[in-house]
Amino acid sequence: MTISTPPFIIRSLKCLVGAMLIFFIILAFVFLIPGGIGLFHVNANLVAGTNLWIYGNITFGTFTALGVAILVFIALYNTEFG
Repeated sequence: MTISTPPFIIRSLKCLVGAMLIFFIILAFVFLIPGGIGLFHVNANLVAGTNLWIYGNITFGTFTALGVAILVFIALYNTEFG
């Protein structure tokens, strides 16, 4: 006698994976969009080399890098379509 996973559990897990995919895509854009806007604002309006310019580039660059990293991770390791 073999024990198999009930179909409703498999459907629930597939639904959860889809919801997590949407959540992480939204999270990536929450980081990416403000980071990109901030980088544009800092580099367009501040004098290069000042402390505020350096801190702005580090801060908004970190947000942008996190957003891009999440999107790359989703693209490489997405299990929904595999």
